[in-house]
Amino acid sequence: GDIIRISPGDKPKIIDKAPSGKVYVDGKIPVNEDSKSIKDRKNLSVNGYLEITLIVTNKGTIKRPVISYKGIPEDELGENLIFDMEDVIASTCKTFSLNSKNQEVNSLDDEYKSLIAELGESRNTVLLLSNYAHFKAFYLHDLLAAETILLSAMDVSGIDKYDLAECKLEYADVQLLLGNIWESLLYYSQVEKDFKENSIGHQAKLRRAKISYYQGDFNWAQAQLGTLKASTSKLIANDAMDLSLLIIDNLNLDTSTIAMQTFANADLLFYQQKYVKAIAKYDSVITIFPGHTLSDEIYMRKAEIYMKLNNTDMALKMYNKIATDWNYDILADDALYKMAKLYDN
Repeated sequence: GDIIRISPGDKPKIIDKAPSGKVYVDGKIPVNEDSKSIKDRKNLSVNGYLEITLIVTNKGTIKRPVISYKGIPEDELGENLIFDMEDVIASTCKTFSLNSKNQEVNSLDDEYKSLIAELGESRNTVLLLSNYAHFKAFYLHDLLAAETILLSAMDVSGIDKYDLAECKLEYADVQLLLGNIWESLLYYSQVEKDFKENSIGHQAKLRRAKISYYQGDFNWAQAQLGTLKASTSKLIANDAMDLSLLIIDNLNLDTSTIAMQTFANADLLFYQQKYVKAIAKYDSVITIFPGHTLSDEIYMRKAEIYMKLNNTDMALKMYNKIATDWNYDILADDALYKMAKLYDN
C-alpha cells in the first residue's frame, strides 16, 4: 500500500510503499498468506485426514493396523467403516512379504500406476507424481522414466509454486543420478533463489554444497555449509554439520587433497548407486594412502553399500573392522550399535 504524508505540506503526498495483505497468526507465530502451511491447512479442511499405522515386528510379522481420521463423512453404515478398512488393510498386507523386496517394489509400482490413472495429472496430484518419480529413480533405477514423469509434472497448469519447487529438487536429484551435474546445479540454484528464507531453499543450498564437495571444491562447499548450520531445520543443519566436520577432520591435517578428492568422488558414485565402482574407488584410497584418517569412514561407507546389496556378512566384517581398529573413534560406537541391530534381527 501507499504511505501518504498529510502534514506538513500544502497537500497530501505519496512518499513510500509499505507491504500489505493478510497475515495469519498461529499461536505467537505470524504466517504469510501464501505460506505452504496455510495451503496445507486449507487442503486438510477440504479433503479430510486419514492416518494408518502399521506395526512390524523384527520377524516381519505385521500387527493389525491402527486407523485414525478427521473430516471424513460417515453414512448410516459409518460405524463399520473403520472395521472394514482394517480388514482390507490386513488382507492386503498378507499378500506381500518383507523378505521379498522385488515383490514389494513391483506391487508398489502397480499401486502408483493405478492411483495416477484414477486421479489423473493435475495440480492436486503433482506431489504424487513427484513421489512416483523418486520411487522410479531410487528404487526401480528407471531414471529416464523418472525424468519424464517430473517434466510432465512441472508442466501441469496452475501448479503451486511450492509443489513446483519440490519437483525441481527431485528433477535435479535425477539429473545428478544421470551424471548431468550442470543441469542438476541449475535446478538447485533456481529453488535456492526463489526460496532463500525457506527450508526448501536451504535444502537446495545443501545439495548444491554437496555437488561442490563431490567435485573437490571443498572451500566453496565449506562456505555454504557454514551458513546452513544455522538453518531452522534441524535435519538440514545436522547434515550440513556432518559434511563440514568430515571435510575439516580429513582435509586440514593433510598437505594433499588427493585422498579427500578421491573419497568425495567415491561418495558421488555411491549416491549414483554405482556400488561396484564406488567400492573400488574407496579401496584405492586405502591402497594409495594407508593409515589415512579417512580409513574408518571408508569402511563405514562400504558397510552401508553392502547393506544396500543385502550382503549382511560383509557389512558385519566392515563394522567389526571399525570397532576393532578404531575403538577410540566415535564411528566405533556407531559400528557397534549397527552390529547389535543386525544380530538382533
